[in-house]
Parts: sequence; C-alpha cells; structure tokens
Amino acid sequence: MTPTGRFPHRPYWTKQEMDDRCEGIIQDFLLDKHGEVVYPISTDDVTVLVEQYAELDSVADLSAEDTDDMEVQGETKFGSHPLVRIAAALWEPSRENRLRTTLTHELGHVIFHSDLIVQRDPNQLSWFDRDRTEAIQCLRAGIIHSTQTDWFEWQAGYASGSFLMPLTALRKMVLPLVGERRVSGRQGAMLVTTVARRFQVSIEAAHVRLDQLGYLGGVSLFES
Repeated sequence: MTPTGRFPHRPYWTKQEMDDRCEGIIQDFLLDKHGEVVYPISTDDVTVLVEQYAELDSVADLSAEDTDDMEVQGETKFGSHPLVRIAAALWEPSRENRLRTTLTHELGHVIFHSDLIVQRDPNQLSWFDRDRTEAIQCLRAGIIHSTQTDWFEWQAGYASGSFLMPLTALRKMVLPLVGERRVSGRQGAMLVTTVARRFQVSIEAAHVRLDQLGYLGGVSLFES
C-alpha cells in the first residue's frame, strides 16, 4: 500500500486540478480588485485573499506550540468558518517571503481540506481517520516542501506555490528562457533565481515549484 501519512487513504487531486483551481482563485481576485492580473501578487493582497475564505489572526503567538527544533509558523482551525493563524514573527521585513508562503499554505488547507473535514462528503469521508484533529499546525520545515507521504501538508505546500506562481504565468515566463528542456547546474540556478524575483518568493520556494512541474533535471520535458 502506498503510504499516505495522516490519512488511511489518499485524498486525491491531480496537480493540474490544483493548479487550475488556485490560478482561477488568484485571477478572479485580482480582476475583481484591480481590473487586471499582474504578478507578483502583493503581500497585502495575499492577506486580503485569505480573509475572503477564513478569519485571519495574522499576529498570533504560536510559540507555545514550538518544539526544540521546530517552529510553528501557521495554523488552520477547521469549522463552518475556518480560522487561520500566522506567527507574528513572520511580519519582520526580512521574512516577508516566508510570510507569503505561509499565508498561501494555510489558504491551501482552507480551499482543499475544509469541505472534506467539515461537510463530510460521504464519498470522501472514509479517507479520513476518525481520530483526526480538526486543526492543523504547520511547521517551518513543511510549509514549502513536505514529503508526499503526508498528503495534507504536501497539498497545502503545492497550493502555496500555485497561488504565488500560477501555472500559466510561470510557463509563459519559462518557455522563452529554456524552451522545452529541463535544466540543471548553472542554468537551473539562474532559472530558479529569475522565477524567485519575478514572483517575489524565496529561492527555496521557486526551486520546489519548478522541480514539481518538471523544469529542473536536465532532460526533455516532453520525452516519452
């Protein structure tokens, strides 16, 4: 059996389904607020977007939840109206990129997991452990990149990258730079840096997003 982390069975969305939904949410939000879709989405706009889907405590004290080597940076409490809590320390100017990825990570939980937990869709209920918690705390190490054995966190991390680096805009930017090739080494590093600057994300977040989409690695993206 394929390991699924906190779930007895995998809660399933394809990457394309997640990308389509995240991009649709971002585009609709930007068009409604600004009349155009321009990236990077500002941090203020990310905050407003989260507030459209959940109550937001953006300066929460989550330090009591920290362990010796793990910092809790975000928390989502599920319910009829979810509550997202973001560690106050992330508002330091030097941590803005981390703030952006944490906000969108928690938004990913709200978008992709709230209905499954709260509404208890009979077609999906069996995917969840009956002893599950209805709140999830997100550690620093798992905000951007979690292992695929923990689908709850992996999906939220994937959604974070998809919200901040929407697929259509990312492909439009990458195609003239590297064509239809995967890249590695110096060229790969340059691509990661360019994407990070273009979408106002960290080098780590840009690397994970490009790797998940198959742009890094040194072979053709379209080979069979």
